Amino acid sequence: MNSKEKAIELAYGDKYDWDENGWLMYGVDENSEYGYEPFGEYEKRNEVDGSFEWRPISLQGIETNNGWIKIESENDLPSENTDCWFMVNNLSWLGYYSKRGFFCNGGEDIELKFVTHYQPIIKPNNPIY
Repeated sequence: MNSKEKAIELAYGDKYDWDENGWLMYGVDENSEYGYEPFGEYEKRNEVDGSFEWRPISLQGIETNNGWIKIESENDLPSENTDCWFMVNNLSWLGYYSKRGFFCNGGEDIELKFVTHYQPIIKPNNPIY
């Protein structure tokens, strides 16, 4: 089970049959293996004739991990120097990634082994007028 699947299971428990982004069907034929009723706060989509897909609010943004890139190998690192947020011990830090192989914060190099995720800071476009 990958990290994304673990996050979905944590939101639901293991008794549900969700899709790859945590959506379940509600309101289908009661003899179906689907048809789970929403609990707690949820979002819904694709409503047709009383049936819809739903998932807990806690899973909003799971498609992109809220913009965070999980570092599982060197292939997940930026290919160039990049301004970014990065996570160390579940805390986010503002800094940059250096092609030297370190994340940096306030002039301090943070070894890759301590960084779990990063989120590039996207430079905004210049104003048109």
